[in-house]
Amino acid sequence: MWLYVAVLLVMFVNSVPAQNAAPVHAQPGCAHHPNNDELGRQFQVATQEMQAGNLDAAEHGFLALLRCGPNASAYANLGVVYMRKHDWPAATRALKQAERLDPGMQGIRLNLALVAFRRSRYEEAIPYLQFLVRKEPDAVQPTFLLGLCYFFTDKYGKAALLLDRLWSSQSGDLTYLYVLGLAADKSQQKALSEKAWGRLADVGVNSAQFHMLMGRAFYNRGDPDKAIGEFQTADKIDPDLPFLHYHWGRAYVLINDYQKAKTQFLEDIALEPDIPYAYDELGRVYDKLGDDAAAEKSFQTALKLDSQLAGAYFGLAKIYERRGEVEKALKDIDAALKMDPESNNLHYMRARLLQRSGQEAKAKLEFAEAKRLLEKHRGEDTMERRLANPELNLMTH
Repeated sequence: MWLYVAVLLVMFVNSVPAQNAAPVHAQPGCAHHPNNDELGRQFQVATQEMQAGNLDAAEHGFLALLRCGPNASAYANLGVVYMRKHDWPAATRALKQAERLDPGMQGIRLNLALVAFRRSRYEEAIPYLQFLVRKEPDAVQPTFLLGLCYFFTDKYGKAALLLDRLWSSQSGDLTYLYVLGLAADKSQQKALSEKAWGRLADVGVNSAQFHMLMGRAFYNRGDPDKAIGEFQTADKIDPDLPFLHYHWGRAYVLINDYQKAKTQFLEDIALEPDIPYAYDELGRVYDKLGDDAAAEKSFQTALKLDSQLAGAYFGLAKIYERRGEVEKALKDIDAALKMDPESNNLHYMRARLLQRSGQEAKAKLEFAEAKRLLEKHRGEDTMERRLANPELNLMTH
């Protein structure tokens, strides 16, 4: 759904201004007891390494500086380094430290919102974005992100009204129109829906992205056959369109045609080998085809590219459970639950594994938690909801 969002988020992360060094005083453990001028030079060198993409060197430089004393600017830029490394927990810790030391620092709230958004913690991102939108009502980036957070927390009316405010600047963008149309549909705002879908048809006519988005729309409505037709049309116009083959593969999964799904996911991987989501889906396809070795390899590759994928840990846990490797399976389920503690599927599997390992009391508690979450989310697992829109996670690609 969200190719536009992926591009927008790239701009957010890469455009965060480098912070100016705040004065610090040398502390015990600070190498060579440098004076403040030398500390400032260290900060500038680390910042230049970050801007040049030398993330390990930048991390080392900021950590060395922080050993000399607390520095909000160093923590803020260290948070950006971790964002670009996709280490979201570390980014959160560094940014929170910067916020604690200097709550008014430029970019802190936006970066904290971005990290929460990347971790699918939309409710956590909302207060930061609300503050930014109140401060700058005409700012496109935080307004769009806040609209998406409302959308993914089922606040469709709020999402539609907020996104409609961006019409003058964004109504030429297909994905913006698509999101707005869906939000309007879900909140039963007929006039806004007609405006968004009508504009989408006018702007997107004969473009590959338009047909991909229409395929997504048919997919979301439970009509995979029409979705596949739209994806085929898009492929004739632009076979290299990002995420086309990914979504095409998911449509084949919906009709249980796993061989064709496999072909599409492999095509997506050939076009974008450094993006983890097709590997994740391919692992599930291999699982359905009964090829545990290929599934394990695909899940492991996905996790090398992004260690925050709960679904890939879940897939590995299922493989290890089948092999009788209960401890390995539990380890992966626990890793998945750190990413997605609200998943009833993960809690149910953990309960089953605990039961197999003879931990009946703990298993009983997990079964109860799985039942509670199933009722809370009205039968839709949170992990599955996130898997439906992987473009949301492309913040630093």
